[in-house]
Parts: sequence; structure tokens; C-alpha cells
Amino acid sequence: MEDVTKFRELEKTYLKVIKALNLECTRLEEEVHQLRKLKEEIEYLRQLELWYIKALKGLNEECNRLEREVYELKKRSIIPVREINLDEFFKSYPQLIGLFAFAEGKIRLKSLKEISSWLGMEYKNAQNEIKELERQGAVYLKNGHVEINREVQQQLRRYVLRRIPARDEIIASLNADAIEAVELLRRMRGALTMEKFEELEAEKKAALLKLVEEGLLFRTVDREGEPVYFMPEEILELMEELRVEVAKRATLTREELMKKLNIKDPTEEEIEIILSTLDESELELGDIENKLIEAFRNEQVDVLVEALKSDDVQARRFAVSALWKIGAEKAVDHLVEALNDSDVYVRRLAISALLKVPGENMVEPMVKKLEDEDSMVRYSAASYFDNYPHASAFPSLVNALKDEDSMVRTVAASALGKLGMKEAVPYLIEALRDEDAWVRHCAAEALDRIKAG
Repeated sequence: MEDVTKFRELEKTYLKVIKALNLECTRLEEEVHQLRKLKEEIEYLRQLELWYIKALKGLNEECNRLEREVYELKKRSIIPVREINLDEFFKSYPQLIGLFAFAEGKIRLKSLKEISSWLGMEYKNAQNEIKELERQGAVYLKNGHVEINREVQQQLRRYVLRRIPARDEIIASLNADAIEAVELLRRMRGALTMEKFEELEAEKKAALLKLVEEGLLFRTVDREGEPVYFMPEEILELMEELRVEVAKRATLTREELMKKLNIKDPTEEEIEIILSTLDESELELGDIENKLIEAFRNEQVDVLVEALKSDDVQARRFAVSALWKIGAEKAVDHLVEALNDSDVYVRRLAISALLKVPGENMVEPMVKKLEDEDSMVRYSAASYFDNYPHASAFPSLVNALKDEDSMVRTVAASALGKLGMKEAVPYLIEALRDEDAWVRHCAAEALDRIKAG
């Protein structure tokens, strides 16, 4: 009996030891798990450190370059600049005015022949005039480049802007193509490359060239010395004001036309929805059937949805715009289908109507629109994910950081920041080198947002 008692006591002791060991093992397992997580975090921080070092190295190189440029500019400012007679300058060098007034970079002498032809000048005359300007101290010739004296450039810029035509003269020359061309320039920060110019339709090109003739748009060069069509910020702001004024004047004429179509006492809202479907140059509503107008007034969604299938592009534009204004939930699926319409204005109206519609069913269509051929549609799609972040849009938003349109790149960077995914960090660091300042700013903000968690 004594042995049995001893064995029972021994058994209890072993059970206590086993229980203690089990608790210790559990604690050690948790500690190992924490150490593994810490190891992964340390590895990520090391990678992040390498990415930041790489970015800082690039920024340091850029700072060094800017310091050298500032030194050169200070050195040149010591040289007295001969007073330039601006009236004589305009008479003697009319084609060179815009080129030098708004040039952001140096002009390569090797490309002078091409630029002369672009300006409508004889190459030999351009050479002679530049040599004369050098003698006057207005430009420098150095290392195969021509560079405008910054003081002279400021004088030219102010003088050019004072010669802008009167408001009524500009309004008289504005048409749909000119207004759309200016909107394109606004989204491109006022600068349109030759490559982009050549991609435009003939009507848009003609509208831009007319703006050049009127002294509202200028042929000059960008920071890399490449030819661009440039509209200064002051003129862009003026053109935006005039665009609104033109729209108001046109509305009066169109209101009269709507009354002729037996639309009695149209409200401002009805006028707005109808006008939003028209090109600025269109002053007739014959392509929009009266039943669609009545359907909008009576909120007959079924009639408007059916019109989305019409062969008449004007009817489809009206139907999309009307459904957007009515805000019918059952029309959402039909508006999603309209995102694939062959007409760019229908797609623009449809995606604008869906920008405030959250939901999983919206993600896939919006991802596809990030690759639309129209930059405004791509911009709206990126804006959707800026409002409603979704992880499945990550690859497409990364691709959008390389979009040709700077506004698309800007909102893509912002959207990636709101996703908060660490995988976006290397792509956003690369975006810190973007040629557009606003893209760089949004990329930096996105990195801060991700870092903050």
C-alpha cells in the first residue's frame, strides 16, 4: 500500500511538471512567432531604407545640378545687359518672340534648322538674327546651345502678355474646337509637345494654330529643349473665364431653339441637361427626339434606357446625361454598359455619372476604363479609385503612373496612397522623378500616407 501511495504522489508530481512544460512550450512558440514577425518587419525596413537611399541619391544629384545652374546664372548676372527696345524687338524678330519669351531650356544649335522651319523662318535668317541678339546681350551662345538672358526673357514675357487681344475679340474667335483645345492645354499644364500635336484631329490642330496667330499660344521649347506649344498660366485662366462667358451667351440662343421645339417654359435644370449633350458649335436640337425630352421631364427611366441603344449618338448622349441627372438606381447597370460606347462623349458622361456609385460591381468596369483611349475617361476612372480604394485596382493604378497624361498620373499616385499597400512604395518612389511637379507632390504624399499606416 505504501508503494501505491508513493506512485500516486509521483504521478501527481509528473503531471504538474508536464503541465508546466506545456505552458512553457506554448509561451516559447508565441515568442518564436513574434520573433519571425519582427524579422520580416526588419527585412521590409531594410528594403525601404534602400529605396529611400536610392531616391535621396537622385534628389542629391538634382540639387547639385541646380546649384551649378544657379552659379552660372549668378555669374552671368554680373555682365551688364544692354537695354532692349521691345517695340523694335517685335518688329525685327516676330517669330522669335514666343520662342524666347517662354523657353524653359536651352535651344540646341543642331535642332535650330528644324525649329526655324517650325517657326516659319528661313534657317539662314534665324542664324543671323540669333547672332545679332547675341551682340545685343539678349542671348548666349555656349557649348552648342542658345540660351535667353533671364532678365530679357522677363521683359519679353511681360510685353507679350500686355499685347493679348481684347476679351470680345477672343470670344468672337472661340468655337468648340478652340475651347476643347484649350481644355487639353489646361490638363497638360499649358504645354503640348509636337508629338501630341500631331496626334490631334485636323480641326483641333487648326484651332491651335489660330490661337498661335492671335498671340494666345506660343511656339517655344521645354526644359529638354524640345519644341512645344505653350500657353502661359495667365492666358489659361483668362480662357477659362471666357469659356464660361461663351457658354452663357450660347445658352440664350439655345433656349430660344428649345422653345421652338415646343418645350414650354424649360427650367434651368432642363436647359443644363440638354446643353451638356451638345458640342459647343451645335445650335440645333433636331437629333434629339421630343419623346426623350419629355421622358427626362417625367423621369421615364425606361424610355431613356432604351435610347442608350439608339444609333443616334446625340440621343445616346442625352439619355446618359438625363439618367445621370435623374439619379435612378436601376439605371446603373445600363450606365456601366455605356462605358463601352463608341462615342467618347457618351463614355465621359457615363463615367462621370458613376463616379459617386460605390460597390463591388463597379470595380471591374472602372479598372478596364483605366486603359480607355480617351485621357479624360482614364482620369475619371483613376478618380473613382481615389474615392473608393480597392486592392484589385492596384496593378492598373501602377500602370497608370506611366500614363501619357500627367493628370492621370497625379490621381493614380493619390489613389495608390489611399490603398495603403506597401507594395506600391517602389513605384511611388520612382514617381518622385516624374517630370510633372504635381505628380511628384502626390507621390510624396502617398508615400507618407503608406508610412503612417
